[in-house]
Amino acid sequence: MDPYVPDPPVWCPGNDPSVYVASGYGGFCEGKTYADGTRWNTYRVGFFWQPMRCIIPDGSPFPPLAAPGGCGGAWGG
Repeated sequence: MDPYVPDPPVWCPGNDPSVYVASGYGGFCEGKTYADGTRWNTYRVGFFWQPMRCIIPDGSPFPPLAAPGGCGGAWGG
């Protein structure tokens, strides 16, 4: 499996294993961080995973989206 691309809920290589990231209401799953500081992220609301997006992890619950070209050049924005 690609360590940069998460496959929720079983493959979240960018998540900190010491932090609880899910509840009955939702959670998130992330890939490893690219050299430019961006990473793939998806989150769950209820039972439904949302589309994959490229973010700039900033420690907040709602990190900003990366500019086009992020996540190894694959993000179109």
